[in-house]
Amino acid sequence: MRLQDKVAVLTGAGGGIGRAIVAKLVAEGARVVAADLSEAELTQLRQTHGEAVATLQVDVTDYQQVEGMVGHAVQHFGGLDIVINNAGIAFPKALLEHDPVADFDGVTAVNQKGVYYGILAAARLFQERGTPGVIINTSSVYGQMAAELSFTYNVSKAAVDMMTKCAALENAKKGIRVNAVNPAVIDTAMPDKIAEAVAQAAITTANHL
Repeated sequence: MRLQDKVAVLTGAGGGIGRAIVAKLVAEGARVVAADLSEAELTQLRQTHGEAVATLQVDVTDYQQVEGMVGHAVQHFGGLDIVINNAGIAFPKALLEHDPVADFDGVTAVNQKGVYYGILAAARLFQERGTPGVIINTSSVYGQMAAELSFTYNVSKAAVDMMTKCAALENAKKGIRVNAVNPAVIDTAMPDKIAEAVAQAAITTANHL
């Protein structure tokens, strides 16, 4: 087990990718603080993984909650080795139909600020403890390509890629590694929602021809 006795923190733990990451971390021997907004999802994770997982309801758009989350890992499990900033949302909509607040600020707060807060809180804790650490950010292939109905999502993931590079460069000498993973389409609820929106937009366009 490659992560025996390691402690990890994961945001967005209740989503499809998040649940899979928690299961893999536990299988590799890690103890995990699983964070999410959904208490129902967190309850299910506790029931599935038992004492290997401690759950915490966290709003990643609030820096104090994110800071408390990484501190909770030390308090509960005695240390912290890995922080995975995985929380993300998407609300597919045509760009010209956007409400600037509802359709940009909300996604940006979770996908971009949430990762920024996670990097900052984790790196500060690693530095304070004088220990090396690993920060992993969930980005997307859509951070590097254009797509319909996902302007804000793609922009936020492009920001995640750049935040990862800058944080990696700045923290390498401290023994803090920062990386991103860029999944393609995964069979979860999010791509289903986007595909449905794209199909509906196509039907609407066809009806106006």
